[in-house]
Amino acid sequence: MSVGVAPSFSLSNAYQWQDDPYILLTDIMRTQRKLLDIASREGAFYTDLYALATSEQGIQAMMGLIPEAFHGTEDVVSGVQTRALTDPEQAYIGLHARAFTPSTRIETIPEAMSGYADSTLLTMLQVAAYTAPGMFEQGSALTTQEETPAFAFYPDMPGNITLARQWSSETGLLTDTFLKLSPDRHFHTAFVGDTGFGKSIAAERLAYETTRFWHYRTIVLDFGQGWRKALNWPGVGPKGSEDSLGHVDIRQLYPGSPRPLRWNILQVPKRIEPGRYRSMVAELFANAGRMGARQLGFMRRALTELYYEAGVLTGDPKLQNGPLGHLQDEHEVELIRNERQSLGEDLNDLHPGTLLESLSPSELQALAVYRSRKLDVSKWVDRLRTYKEKLERDQVSRTSLEGVLLRLEQFSEGHMAKQYGSSASGTGVEDLGLMGNTDNPWGVIVIEGGAEMDEYSKAALLSLLASILYSDAVTRRREALSGKHFPPMQIFFEEANKVLTGVSGGAASDQGSGESGNPVSHLFQTMWRDGRKYNVFLHLMAQTVSELPSGILSSCANVFVFQTKDPKDRDLILPHLGRSEKGLVNTEYKRYLARIPRTYAIAKLGYSDDVFWLEPVLVRPMIIRCNEPSDLEITQELGAVSLERTASDILAANRSQ
Repeated sequence: MSVGVAPSFSLSNAYQWQDDPYILLTDIMRTQRKLLDIASREGAFYTDLYALATSEQGIQAMMGLIPEAFHGTEDVVSGVQTRALTDPEQAYIGLHARAFTPSTRIETIPEAMSGYADSTLLTMLQVAAYTAPGMFEQGSALTTQEETPAFAFYPDMPGNITLARQWSSETGLLTDTFLKLSPDRHFHTAFVGDTGFGKSIAAERLAYETTRFWHYRTIVLDFGQGWRKALNWPGVGPKGSEDSLGHVDIRQLYPGSPRPLRWNILQVPKRIEPGRYRSMVAELFANAGRMGARQLGFMRRALTELYYEAGVLTGDPKLQNGPLGHLQDEHEVELIRNERQSLGEDLNDLHPGTLLESLSPSELQALAVYRSRKLDVSKWVDRLRTYKEKLERDQVSRTSLEGVLLRLEQFSEGHMAKQYGSSASGTGVEDLGLMGNTDNPWGVIVIEGGAEMDEYSKAALLSLLASILYSDAVTRRREALSGKHFPPMQIFFEEANKVLTGVSGGAASDQGSGESGNPVSHLFQTMWRDGRKYNVFLHLMAQTVSELPSGILSSCANVFVFQTKDPKDRDLILPHLGRSEKGLVNTEYKRYLARIPRTYAIAKLGYSDDVFWLEPVLVRPMIIRCNEPSDLEITQELGAVSLERTASDILAANRSQ
């Protein structure tokens, strides 16, 4: 074994040759293999891309812009290239472009391959660059549209009336699939949204379909003058209905109207006990002006005195023991005889002087209706004025009475005194909407408030009218159990906020009443809670959901929501649709409420025993296309109504004297 160290020094020079053309060809083949591998796994398209221009300059511009726009950063064998066409090619490609069909020319490379001459095999990502080009943003504003949230779509919806066309979340298009409704899913309905977005269109469709095909009794309380088109609804008037009878009527509340509703508002209705009606009138007139408890007390006390002095409170023991506690004359005797005859009872033992305590409840009710005919609002106003004169030192009460008189005095003046005063030929409002054959009455009546009348008067009259109709329908429901036929009734409330909660009181309100929130009469709350039991359906139209009483809105199982932008309104609507109004979920629905297109609505028909049918649907309500009649056309079709005194009015006035 030996170890040695030997120093050495050397120099060398090495060379490596590289063939760039072959390397480039290898890269191209590898890139092509990669693209073909992607195409085999994801799929690919043979793609023809035609660029059309109207001039030679446009062609030159596109030949330079297209490669720049679609070059991209992905690995490709070759970038996007454009090709100028010869005249024969121009004619050939032009025909295919007009027909929107691909070219079928075959190009063959000898001993290599063949394919379509004008087509390129593109992967999914490459095709997307052509079919979904980038958006050009004009200016600094963002114009990207948020996606429409998902809504239900029911292709086979049961029902025999059509309300709207459904929108499909899958295709993003309005379809010809109808939103339908069956009688078992009909319920109180709310039509809510900002003004001008289509609430009345949807409500009109529901009113028309249910009236014509289900033969419902429809009452429209029109705060303005927008429902008179009902006169020309197909299949409802005498020229198109099944029985060739008229099933439509139009009446107006405002003074000087062509068809005024002549209605003594102090006359007791046929099926409402007089004491209850007295309280109803006072409460609703106070609610319409958002008056306080003190003002309500004055109004109710004055009505009680008038009804007692006229002998209207026929069931009151105090009145029965007084000078009006018996039949006064032959007219009252004849009235009771007619009542007994209609019931098939004994007609004996009736004469002037017959005690009221011996009469049946139905006879006492008929007598109360008869005696109340000679009362009118002017007497009510006069009695309130006497209260004011006696309260010279009580400034608070005088101020309250001033507010009451400010509201009520207009009913005792001019045309309104004739229209709403004492009359033997007035309209029995409890029979409104019952038209056609007496064995099967149905129809629609529009009560127009008009622009000529102040909002308090319209709110008071429409709310009282709705309460009378509801209370009457409750009694009719009991009568129907004995075999009588009464159709289901539905009431449409235009401007429901004003009718239900009243209008701003101003000087007429009692600031010391302590009222807060939404002052709504308990009568309306009862109507919405219990109406379905008596075949009464109530439909409201409102712009501001947050001003509606919560108990009433939640009683509407069916809802049509149009565009609404108020944050408080949207917070109340989302729970109705089954979506969360809090947290970070369902925020897309909250934003969509503020950008629902005009005439579109989110509809939820929430009255079903199957959860499958309870999802909201995006729809477009179907408009009823017919002309809106003028006052002249209305009077020509339905006739004019006069406020002049009739012979029966004169005879009734002479008897009361």
